[in-house]
Amino acid sequence: MELNKFLEQCNDNDVLAVENKLFKIGHVINAIRTAFLTKVPDTLYECLKNSNVDIQPMRGFRYHSRQTGDSYRQDNTLWFTEGIDAEILEPNFNSWKKGKIRMRVVLEFCPDEPEEKENINNHKIDNNSLDDIRSTISQQ
Repeated sequence: MELNKFLEQCNDNDVLAVENKLFKIGHVINAIRTAFLTKVPDTLYECLKNSNVDIQPMRGFRYHSRQTGDSYRQDNTLWFTEGIDAEILEPNFNSWKKGKIRMRVVLEFCPDEPEEKENINNHKIDNNSLDDIRSTISQQ
């Protein structure tokens, strides 16, 4: 899971307030990651299957159940980790391109009030840097 630049600057002990509840950022992020690697993939698979998009990961694992005996379970977490092998048809080239299809999840925090204007690319520009660039250009 990716975090936007605002959340990347937070540490695990920073606090998130939602309505009248407080949560540590690290706890929220870990809970979301766990959900996307446990419950969400199977729910996604079922929703897609019910929409006649039956994409099954080619990897799974065997397990033993006392009720049903040996069983096989597909690894739906591949949607959010390595990706699922796929091919896409490129009409302009009349050919298939091999690759993987994968979902990415981004957790964002968007402040109501924008922060003060940031320096270009979050870097302070000083005269020494500009002088170095000028001298490099003039030497060429």
